[in-house]
Amino acid sequence: MRNLLFNLLILTGLLALTGCSMKECKCFSSNQAVQNDSIVRITYDSVYNYTRENCEQFNKDEIIEVDSLTTIHHTLLCEEN
Repeated sequence: MRNLLFNLLILTGLLALTGCSMKECKCFSSNQAVQNDSIVRITYDSVYNYTRENCEQFNKDEIIEVDSLTTIHHTLLCEEN
């Protein structure tokens, strides 16, 4: 029992140390649906991601074709919080 408690204590300490080096990234997401050259829907969201690297790695700007008439313009911009 004492050995199990000691191992759990060491594991908890290691997990706490690895979590300290994480960066919190605040990201703004925008989706614009276009059908027949008309804007159908626009949505905006805020999301949070965690990384050890730069927050800019999450940035995206892409156009997704749903079918021949409908496209979605997806933008994701992230910055360190």
